[in-house]
Amino acid sequence: MSASTRPNGRAGAATAKASGRGGVYDFRYTPDAPVYGDLNVRLDPHTDEPYRQVPPSIARFHVVRAARTGGESTMTDGFRIGAMLRDGDPVAFRLPATLTVTHDRRLEGQDRDFRMRAPVFSLDESGEIAGVRHLDRAIGPLDGPDDAIRPFYRAPRRLQTLLFDPANQIRTPAARRCCSATGASCTAARSFRRTASAT
Repeated sequence: MSASTRPNGRAGAATAKASGRGGVYDFRYTPDAPVYGDLNVRLDPHTDEPYRQVPPSIARFHVVRAARTGGESTMTDGFRIGAMLRDGDPVAFRLPATLTVTHDRRLEGQDRDFRMRAPVFSLDESGEIAGVRHLDRAIGPLDGPDDAIRPFYRAPRRLQTLLFDPANQIRTPAARRCCSATGASCTAARSFRRTASAT
């Protein structure tokens, strides 16, 4: 979603824009697929496409037909996790919120290479968390001061501990979501805020 600007300079209603995958992306199992969502694999907590200049905002997952087993989705509030990290370990929060990290993704055989340099936690002018970029398999080596390297890499471990803590997660089994007469359901989430995982 993005805000349009009126002639008087005031922001107008938000308008929907298609993601990098288009308006609708049909996730289907495909062996050796370049997109993890098309594979039958476990996904750890992550935000979508942090390697793009503007990550997806609102993501909607429409399940047409769920498998009888598996397919459980897990949602975690990245803003809440960031606040917990900031309150419990200010150093572990400060580095991911201030150091620029390379988020990248290269799709082999498609001549597509995405790269964005930004902190893990984006802060607004008041110092409040405004966005989260977290995809451990798409993060490059840290390019920063020598004395910040080791402390920085300790921070993601602390972050992962909070993300994987069941007390911080909401779990929604696909089979339980799909309870209508058609078996279909839809889940919506703010991608730049929440982390998601799947089994």
